[in-house]
Amino acid sequence: MRLVLALLLAFLVAPASAVAAEVVPGRVVVGFASGTDARERADVRADADATLLSTVSGPEEQVLRIDGDPQAVAAALERRPEVAFAEPDYRVRAQWMPNDAMLNQQWGLAQTSTPRAWDGGARGAGVLVGVVDTGVAFGHPDLGRLQAGGFDFANRDSDPSDDNGHGTSVTGVIAATANNGIGVAGVAPEASIVAAKALAANGSGYTSDVADGVHFLADRNARVINLSLGGPDRSQILTSAIEGHPGTLFVVAAGNANADNDAGTGTWPCNEPAANVICVGASTQSESRAGFSNYGAASVDLMAPGQSIETTVLNGYGLASGTSFSAPMVAGAAALLYGQRPTATVADVRSALLSSTDAFASYHCLATTGGRLNVERALLTLASGSAPAVVAPPVCNRASAPVALAPAPAPDPAPSPAAPAVTPQPPQKPSGKPASCTVPELKRITPTRARQRLQMAGCKIGTVRRQYSKSVRQGRVVTSSPRPGEGARAVVSLLVSRGRR
Repeated sequence: MRLVLALLLAFLVAPASAVAAEVVPGRVVVGFASGTDARERADVRADADATLLSTVSGPEEQVLRIDGDPQAVAAALERRPEVAFAEPDYRVRAQWMPNDAMLNQQWGLAQTSTPRAWDGGARGAGVLVGVVDTGVAFGHPDLGRLQAGGFDFANRDSDPSDDNGHGTSVTGVIAATANNGIGVAGVAPEASIVAAKALAANGSGYTSDVADGVHFLADRNARVINLSLGGPDRSQILTSAIEGHPGTLFVVAAGNANADNDAGTGTWPCNEPAANVICVGASTQSESRAGFSNYGAASVDLMAPGQSIETTVLNGYGLASGTSFSAPMVAGAAALLYGQRPTATVADVRSALLSSTDAFASYHCLATTGGRLNVERALLTLASGSAPAVVAPPVCNRASAPVALAPAPAPDPAPSPAAPAVTPQPPQKPSGKPASCTVPELKRITPTRARQRLQMAGCKIGTVRRQYSKSVRQGRVVTSSPRPGEGARAVVSLLVSRGRR
């Protein structure tokens, strides 16, 4: 597919309103009334089931560790005659506001609470992010953290310079330099970028070159790789490349065909069910799905700003629209998380990003999480140290699932390693028989993902048989009965690969 960046007229974003106080769990501050003695203070702590952490200016001002809601505990303590005041031990942060000239036009940063993440010190330092795309403009004044040593797989040389512009714009969303007085700021402005050019000047390329780029970047220890590209055909060579690097997180674009990726052939690698893939759809400033964005309750993981995104272009700055620019928002967020916790696993970071989204009814059944990226909340979720959460797709009635969208100038589809465009799938017509369904495409996905797709189509899994297969890897669906596109009386049988004999 060819790509044309949508360069739109810039507009100013209204300043963000003041943020609410941040209450730290498990802590309250108590000021005891003048004249209370040590025994009275101990009785107050015991009654509140609290323990003394420290004193402030003396024994009358104490920091207590508590169970329960800090605001509720503080209110209860203030009702005691021995207590002059009680309050949560609020978190405060250094207020870091970069001086980039176009920062107030970057509405996506404010909406995803990225500046609050910066205030906490998260800026992506020490994290390497790989970008497989059309290359990057090495001389751009706002892309100062580009590493040498990239490669051009489209032309088979060592110069991954951008001759299209798409890769430069994607890179700017991830890691444009902040606080340098010019242009824009990336989500992870202190992350380093290494480029693998796999798409030619016309914005298209081969899956084999993309796979080469994936291996190249992952072998150089990129923690995150952004793939703002896609096509309608599953490629085993690209799947093998992604699955062959389980310690790298791949963030991919959902596609720009206004299509349901759960239907038909889907969009790849968005539909790749690997545990190290996050697929991102495009949201708007008004919290709706961008009119061009693909969606999918089982295939698209979350939404992120992707319409009228101010970023770097070959000769300066401009606005770009597409899921190609939503994916790097999430890739940048992942870099912030790795920067704050270098020992985090792919599962840790993926779980933190997906379990911390801002949920809106407008995204229900359009993405697995039903929500839009929240960078600060993802950082707090990762910092809590909780075990990775499993985010299951919602149960959706495909005939009535909401498809909220906002009018938008639809960009051309993102650059693709395959020439055919993704074709929107027409809605399935009810058959009039409640016990019947139309079987979706299930080949080469896991039985778990197959169960999710069948559930959304109104089907159920019947018998599951296993046999050896030379072409389908172990644990993936070989075929179904009835076959995709055929009607079923509610129950669908699966044949799953046992691998090679």
